[in-house]
Amino acid sequence: MLVEVVWRRLAYLNGPPESLNGSRFFTIDSALDLEQKWPQILSQKPDFIKVMLWVSGEHERRRHDKAYYGLFGLDPALLPRAVAKAHASGLRVSAHLNNASDFHVAVSAGVDEIAHLPMTALTPIAVEDAKLAARRGIVVVTT
Repeated sequence: MLVEVVWRRLAYLNGPPESLNGSRFFTIDSALDLEQKWPQILSQKPDFIKVMLWVSGEHERRRHDKAYYGLFGLDPALLPRAVAKAHASGLRVSAHLNNASDFHVAVSAGVDEIAHLPMTALTPIAVEDAKLAARRGIVVVTT
């Protein structure tokens, strides 16, 4: 959905949105997917890895429901493995989140940066998660 909404509006896209999957972004649906696509990701010599979490507590429900097209991110169960692979390759990991549960998942997985933090009074970050982020030196960029 990001490609369709943002990239097309800004005229960055020449061709179908699917043509960017595997060159500008990677859809990772399983541990096998991560393993198979990792060499291609590294071949692009990224400066860092950005992962998208989107209401990760509802990931399984959202990924199979067309009503949530574009409204789910990486399977939270895969994030620790993705972070470990990135760190082993000398890359930092930045996480785009949508709620306090995503914050918990990202901090627990060991990301280096929280790049988007659209919190509301209804979903406060747990004090323990904020303290863990501070202890680990995780940069938090609010928007």
